[in-house]
Amino acid sequence: MAQVQAALFPRANEVMAPPRACRHLLALLLALAETAEARRHIERGTLAAARAGELRTVPKLSPKSDSLFFRHDFPDDLSPTAPLETDFDHPYPVVQESDKFDRDFVKDENSDRGEWQAQVEYDRLRTQMRELARQEEKARERKEELERELEAASAREKEVRDRRKQLREHGEDGVKDGATGGSETEHEMKGGKETKPVQGSSGKGSPGVAVDVSGATKEVEKELKDIEECKRRLAEAHAKLQALREEQKEVKEEERKAADSERAAEKVEAASEKEEAEAEGRRRGAQVEHEDALGAYRTERGELEDLEGRLEKAQARLLKLRSAGVDRNGGVYKSEARRGGVPAGIALLCVWSAVVATVLADP
Repeated sequence: MAQVQAALFPRANEVMAPPRACRHLLALLLALAETAEARRHIERGTLAAARAGELRTVPKLSPKSDSLFFRHDFPDDLSPTAPLETDFDHPYPVVQESDKFDRDFVKDENSDRGEWQAQVEYDRLRTQMRELARQEEKARERKEELERELEAASAREKEVRDRRKQLREHGEDGVKDGATGGSETEHEMKGGKETKPVQGSSGKGSPGVAVDVSGATKEVEKELKDIEECKRRLAEAHAKLQALREEQKEVKEEERKAADSERAAEKVEAASEKEEAEAEGRRRGAQVEHEDALGAYRTERGELEDLEGRLEKAQARLLKLRSAGVDRNGGVYKSEARRGGVPAGIALLCVWSAVVATVLADP
């Protein structure tokens, strides 16, 4: 049998006997495999120690005990460590979605459509109007006071004029009827005082009374000056009152304009709120449509995944039914049994032929 094998396969021993380089390479691969296995064993031991809460000091202490380092042995590293394994199934850190953050964010557009300015202007004009009303009330009271003073001055002026007229009439009567007291009158006029008898002494039986005409004239002139001053002050008060009334009209007009501006701003705000509500309604409708489309997409995606799973199962069954010369991707290759230099059937036939020949040749 050995002879037949040697005759059929003369280089079989050379093929089966690996060269020296192959033996060295095989030894190196075995050493690397043992090293990798030892490293995995060490890592598993380190991970188990870390999970148990005890992590050995790496590298090891040499020497273990040192009399100068706290006079103790510290082979363990008990410092807190970060977790070696994390299992995050969500974004870190936890944040809101972008669309929810935008909706929840307090917007500061630095614009109130002029409402604040209109309110400030309205308050200013209202305060100014109240102040003008107080000034108008004071001016009206002052006007009434001046009118009362004017009436009193007019009454005094009338009284003075009546007295002056009466004095003149009495003076003329005294000159006509003055049988007595003429020398006294001339003496008084020379002395700087003009005196007139109130009533003559002749024919009427009443005593004559001397009156100071110059003093009465000065008093009348003084009263007239007071009246003129009252008239001037009354005119000034009236002019001031008219100015205050004009200013009050302007304030009312400005207040009306401010109110109109505020109403216009309210209308603009209402229109803007209406537009925002319509936009929000459109957005919600689009969101509902998006959710419906997303649900339909997920349904179709599930059906597609189901079909893909069924297809993979059918493909696996098909691969099992195919020959060994076809790989999983559908490629057709020669099998390992047919890759030798001689077909298996021919080699077996040769072996049997050699055996039969040997048996027949043996006496």
